[in-house]
Amino acid sequence: MQISTKPGLRHCIAGLLLAFGAGAAGAAQPVARMLMTEGVVTAQSPSEPVRVVGKASVLQEGDLLTTGERSFGVIEFGDGARLTLRPNTTFAIGHYNLTDLHEEQNIVLQLFKGGLRAITGAIGKRDPGSVRIVTPTSTIGIRGTSFDARLCQGDCQGEKFKTGGQPPALPRDVLARVQTVWGAGVITGRDSTQRPLAEGVALYSGDQVQTQPKSATTLVFMDQTRVTLNAQTRFEISSYHYAGAEQAFKNTERDDALFRLWSGGMRLATGLIGKLHPESYKVRVSTSTIGIRGTGFDLHCTGTCADTNPDAVPSSAAAADDACGSSRAIEPPAAGAGLFASTWDGVITLHTGLCATTLSKGNAAFINPATGQTTPLTHAPAFMDEGLAQRPDALQPDYSNLFGSVPLQSAGYGLYTYVREGGLHIAQPGGAAVDLSPGQAGFAQDQGGGVSRLGEVPDFILNDPYPLPDAFDERAQSVIDLVRENLVGSYTGAPGRCSIR
Repeated sequence: MQISTKPGLRHCIAGLLLAFGAGAAGAAQPVARMLMTEGVVTAQSPSEPVRVVGKASVLQEGDLLTTGERSFGVIEFGDGARLTLRPNTTFAIGHYNLTDLHEEQNIVLQLFKGGLRAITGAIGKRDPGSVRIVTPTSTIGIRGTSFDARLCQGDCQGEKFKTGGQPPALPRDVLARVQTVWGAGVITGRDSTQRPLAEGVALYSGDQVQTQPKSATTLVFMDQTRVTLNAQTRFEISSYHYAGAEQAFKNTERDDALFRLWSGGMRLATGLIGKLHPESYKVRVSTSTIGIRGTGFDLHCTGTCADTNPDAVPSSAAAADDACGSSRAIEPPAAGAGLFASTWDGVITLHTGLCATTLSKGNAAFINPATGQTTPLTHAPAFMDEGLAQRPDALQPDYSNLFGSVPLQSAGYGLYTYVREGGLHIAQPGGAAVDLSPGQAGFAQDQGGGVSRLGEVPDFILNDPYPLPDAFDERAQSVIDLVRENLVGSYTGAPGRCSIR
């Protein structure tokens, strides 16, 4: 959706609000209230006159809110979401359904001009894909998030605030991103916090990805490793470090990858770490460790395999000749009997206790989790190739878009975004999109000119003196004084003294 910000702005907004509010003007639903206003903040419902709003004022679906040059306001929605609207901002509540928070939602907010600071409410945390903020340059998708958004027309970069703003979010090393999701799932971090499985979400060391029944996902790592997870699969990034392709031959001792398949089925295509340093690339499953050499392979671990503690590896040092398993191929046992492995590219080595079995391209094997014995199979069982996820070597990800960034100096007019918690998905109608993680900033060019991740966060966002919506105290005069002090240096004329609280 493209919305003009030229002189016809109010006419354009009025038409858009009528489109969203047509037929509902007489029965508009209260969805939010003002927690605080400083200066003059107004609201206008479709086909209704403009009204001045202050603390505790009720806001409805379809309301168009405007903050004056020296004004700001803090809004709280019925599901706990909060927004701080900055000065010179025009914002609309297009659709916000609070009738049943457990049903699927389609929340649409619109930022026409100015900027906001936001935290997600219960709806956005439960169903991130249901919340969108539409701007003239792009659409912001919310992923259980705390973030800033600023529409800049050459005015933001000149801001000179006297405050250091709020402490910036600490960026974490993004190791991988979710490329595709069929169905649903959850990601559990090392600190036990959970976030929904969604396209573009960043993955970090220690994360566990769990897919639900009739679901699947594809993961793409920085070194071009690609992993697909079938339904009811639990996969962990135990450790991973990749110094970058351009440094692969300078800092090779630090590159390593250790994954763990707790249960379910996965398919893996090795990336640059596995090709350059196969000795540092491993997958732990049940009682076995899989080593690789430039490889593509499938693993399936359910039933007794999934119930085995991966750290309790049985010893295979018994004197019996078949302690490591028979060399005679057998028909595949039923799913759930143990660990199944098949190789479709390169070679893998199955390490169980003191035994090591090599599995070359086109071959499959079965490992009994109780004995640790490895037995070749006449063919890979059909259930290993079942599921929604395609073989990962068929994926063609755009790695520069998934993990790259551009210099801040190259950004100009357009939408600037910054993530403090969670994530954002910024998309334009032409298909350009980028995903942002905590501590990252993004830029969407005007006129649909593209979306990119910035190499650094703009100062006008980091030093923003306007309060975060979840961290302000309306009783603290310092908040008001701080804003007024900065207004003296940012605008001409005396700071406004009109306050509706």
